[in-house]
Amino acid sequence: MQTTIEFVKKMKDYGLDHSNFYCIMPVPGTPIYDYAIKNGHLPTNYNPDSFQWTRANLRNILVPQDELELIRDKAWNDCNSDSFKESRRKWVVNSNTTS
Repeated sequence: MQTTIEFVKKMKDYGLDHSNFYCIMPVPGTPIYDYAIKNGHLPTNYNPDSFQWTRANLRNILVPQDELELIRDKAWNDCNSDSFKESRRKWVVNSNTTS
């Protein structure tokens, strides 16, 4: 993970516009899904239709899920410009606004 983050930071120095970081999502029919099921990294009642792409899906791994999400969030914050982050924040719909 750190190697990827450092690579992105270097590419930012070369003009990378923005970056995104995602936790792995094991999709049925892929080798990583089979591996995750076989090794107990997904619950037996795992439902791919309820994917949370913003959440770490694997369990029983070296880095706990909440720590993976913190690392991902910090990387996104560190590797993107303030102007890009501000533009993304404007995409969020405020549920308190009325139409």
